[in-house]
Amino acid sequence: MKQLLRLIALLTAFLLVVFSVNFAVDPANIFRTEYEDRLVEILLSGENAANVDNMDDRRFLELYSAARTQPIDTLVLGSSRAMQISGAVTGAENTWVAGVTGSDLRDVISSYFLFEKQGFTPDTVVLSLEMWYLSEGNMDNRALTKEYEAFCEQIGSEPVRTTSARLNRIKNFFSFSYFQSSVQYVVKNGLKKSLPEATQDRWADSAVKRNDGTYGYAKAYREKTQQQVDKCAEDKRIVDNIATGFSGISPALQEQLDAFIGYLKDKGITVRLLISPVHPDYYAFMQEKPDTYAQVFATEQIYRDLAQKHDVKLYGTFDPEKLGVTEADFYDEVHPKEEALMRYYNQQADTVEKEKRS
Repeated sequence: MKQLLRLIALLTAFLLVVFSVNFAVDPANIFRTEYEDRLVEILLSGENAANVDNMDDRRFLELYSAARTQPIDTLVLGSSRAMQISGAVTGAENTWVAGVTGSDLRDVISSYFLFEKQGFTPDTVVLSLEMWYLSEGNMDNRALTKEYEAFCEQIGSEPVRTTSARLNRIKNFFSFSYFQSSVQYVVKNGLKKSLPEATQDRWADSAVKRNDGTYGYAKAYREKTQQQVDKCAEDKRIVDNIATGFSGISPALQEQLDAFIGYLKDKGITVRLLISPVHPDYYAFMQEKPDTYAQVFATEQIYRDLAQKHDVKLYGTFDPEKLGVTEADFYDEVHPKEEALMRYYNQQADTVEKEKRS
């Protein structure tokens, strides 16, 4: 009995240490908002923000949408793959990108309504569609869901639910892996918290969040050799992540995307659907496994059918060859560069394919 009590006491002490270190250091800024508060302050001042490696972009989006007062002409919704869609790409100077890392369809819908409830109705919404948006198995526990669930209630559709982001944050209080990250952060940076820094530069040694919502990769990441980039695209552990979680095309998510596009159209908003390609080596690997990726590829056709149903234009395709996109147009296996987006943003894949055959 004494040994059991001693074991319980040791375990309790260990958990207290983990909790205390994680809360005090908090390397990913999970428990506090001062990091995102500072980021919002910088961007609203008209400057860009460097040193944004530890940003919680969902929390940032909630804070930013509540604080912004200026209208938005073109609002871009999507994942990190949409974060290079600048005004130079869309042709609209007043473009703002509301992409979030690892987004799912719930993030996209919630992001739009975060701005609408503040009185913003953009002229145009660019909806960057991903191959996992219709798969319930690829839902992200970090997703913004409040506005999404309200929309589902409005249209009479059952929302897709996962573990709440708040519960995930609480779990990190006692996470040993987060404890390891906290220790590594202290070893590298000491106890001083690093906050975003205002800059006029679009690029810096660190990552940059720009005042139009776009993202500038850190120097070390954006200046990788082509061999390093191609290696990412050939790493089957990375490229199979989507297929591992892909649970089939969800009728509920398809219904909700359909209703969301219809909602935007009814508001008088011009809707542009965009499918960005993946690295050629990544796409080639997907084609080698048709049984695994058949439904992933089928998602693109559903997007095309929805575009036709709602009479909106859909640009791009997951297939890089159809768009004339090469290995040099990517930062890694899935993130295209701004220069590539400028070339294919207005290219409809069906038209491109016909031109190739003629």
